[in-house]
Amino acid sequence: MNLAGLLQAKKDWERDRDKGKIRLDDPKAEAKARARQSLLDFTCYTLPSYEVNWHHQRFCYWIEKALRGECDRLMILVPPRHGKSEAVSRRLPAFALGQNPDTRIIACSYSADLGSRLNRDVQRIIDTPTYRELFPDTTLNSKNVSSDAKGSYLRNSEIFEIVGHQGGYRSAGVGGGITGMGFDLGILDDVFKNREEAESKTVRDGIWEWYTSTFRTRAEKGAKIILVMTPWHHDDIAGRLLKVARENPKADQWTVVKFPAIATDDLHPDDPRQPGEALWEGKYPLEELERIKASVGPYDWSSLFQCSPSREGGNLFNQDWFHYWVLLPRKFDRVIISLNSKFKEVSASSYVTLQVWGRSGGSYYLLDQVRDRLSFLDTKDAISDLTEKWAKLGITIHELFIEAKKNGKAILENLSSDCPITITATDFNGDTEGGKAQAVTGLFKLGKVFIPPESEALWVSGLKKELEDFPNAESEDQTGALTQALIYLALRQTNRPYEKFNRATHGLRGQDAIDFSYDPNLDLHISFDWNRSPACAVAAQVRGNEVFAIAEWYLDNSDTFRLTEAVGSWIKSLGHRNTIHVHGDATGRNQTANSTQSNWDIFWATMRRLELKSQCRKRYKDANPPEQERVISVNYLFMSDRAFVLVEKCDRLVQDFENVQWTPDGKIDKKRDARLSHISDAYGYLVHDLFPYRQQGRSRKQQTQKPVAGLS
Repeated sequence: MNLAGLLQAKKDWERDRDKGKIRLDDPKAEAKARARQSLLDFTCYTLPSYEVNWHHQRFCYWIEKALRGECDRLMILVPPRHGKSEAVSRRLPAFALGQNPDTRIIACSYSADLGSRLNRDVQRIIDTPTYRELFPDTTLNSKNVSSDAKGSYLRNSEIFEIVGHQGGYRSAGVGGGITGMGFDLGILDDVFKNREEAESKTVRDGIWEWYTSTFRTRAEKGAKIILVMTPWHHDDIAGRLLKVARENPKADQWTVVKFPAIATDDLHPDDPRQPGEALWEGKYPLEELERIKASVGPYDWSSLFQCSPSREGGNLFNQDWFHYWVLLPRKFDRVIISLNSKFKEVSASSYVTLQVWGRSGGSYYLLDQVRDRLSFLDTKDAISDLTEKWAKLGITIHELFIEAKKNGKAILENLSSDCPITITATDFNGDTEGGKAQAVTGLFKLGKVFIPPESEALWVSGLKKELEDFPNAESEDQTGALTQALIYLALRQTNRPYEKFNRATHGLRGQDAIDFSYDPNLDLHISFDWNRSPACAVAAQVRGNEVFAIAEWYLDNSDTFRLTEAVGSWIKSLGHRNTIHVHGDATGRNQTANSTQSNWDIFWATMRRLELKSQCRKRYKDANPPEQERVISVNYLFMSDRAFVLVEKCDRLVQDFENVQWTPDGKIDKKRDARLSHISDAYGYLVHDLFPYRQQGRSRKQQTQKPVAGLS
């Protein structure tokens, strides 16, 4: 607090003393006086359990400056779960109304339900005896009043009025109506519900239109607006407000107080940390933040925790992950062309990108690129030119990848009729560009992807910029070609579906098998593939973000009764007390051949009889995931060294990983050897439930998925 503020606080204290509101013999007098003048002191006085860190002191200081009119537009950017909503959305309205009962407040959050809950929380604070000790002039109607009856002060979950004064509080969801009332203090807290909303331009446009046409127009002369949020996107409401302020000096100019979870070189002047230090060491120490960073990925980490949706190092592709080839391998296992085009959506402004990629062992090399606004015939010529160019250098291009959905059947048939190489139509099962990019970032992070040095190819700088800006880049065609190539070269292989499994790396024997066998302190995951010969199941446990297969059941000429009895009896013999997560083949809902019950009905009956049902949690879906997606999820864990198998207890599973084959049309071959593929199917259902290759959370379904205990 500055000198003027201290002098005013002294005058206020003397005034309250003279009016008898402060007793000099009251041991709490000093604490009460501070609570009347300081938002943080008020918060601690009315909520003694509130944990205070230095960043709470600093953003409360700036809020008090706003209340005094020293800054009328304040933006506070803080990571999730760092104490902002308690201080700003609950305590601040009560504090402001206590200081001035004539203050008119409008507070909005992402939904009307959340706004109503916050409204009720503010009312509860004002109703407390502790609050009345501090601000006896600020009171609410003792009854719930929903209509504007004459002589009555409103009080409901949307609006309440201060008895005997002009002030009040109105809550609403973003996008909701707030007409009929102006505000002296406007509060916006987390206007986006989740990543899906923030990524939607339609939603962002709608929120912006609501802010400019509805919320902003409710501001009275001299009104203050406080926006507190966790940033999601460079173009969210915070980004747009700052952009308008930069472009037009006459527009609202915002004071920005930003505290990233881990300190960077570019800190707010009020931030006392050194680069690399945690924001709230007592609650989220650096070790925990690093774990969160590794779990959520660079995009969410940068935006949500570092409060920088468009950070310098990129959103998905960190510039530190770019590796450059100097000398190419003498031999490639496979060389392809990845074509990103949208001939189904004819547009003169659309770029066509062709990239030549080579795989050598576990590394992937971008060899060449052609990018231009090409017609379909020009694209066919470019394919031929690239094929001939690399043939002269002694490198044979084996096939071309092109996405079926973007180009259509007619284009694919025309292209394959006279193309010099094999055409492979790719299918990503409706996944977004962001989802595909998420699937391959691990390859970059592990140093397995190499691009040409910029001295060798002028187009590299443009590719890097697009990758660094993605998904906020102006175009995505180069990224699309890259992700398509890497998914099909690295994660979706020919011949062996589980090519990334390495017995020496992922198979545990001896002391390793002992160390990572069943742990009674962890949850148990079991997964089924419903067949009669063999009837299969797998048991696994999750440690951090790693999956350990610890047991298997492979029963020839069996049935569901015997399989579920075997699995249940094993669990019973362990004396397992923690949760049992149940995964498996969704088709198990169908009636079995030798019973009027379905496979899952038989399973649940067995668990009930063995007194295990109360521990079980259903994790299998209503429909099975696409086969290739399931395989990609498993391969991704093996490639990242996050999946391990106890060889002696899961030898059939190991055999599957080493011997299952693809059919020529890209499906798992179940006819070549009828004994193979079933137990790896059971394992695949489990892995895809826990760690889907889409990175959990980019689609609506994944965002509403319940968290699984035992996962970081």
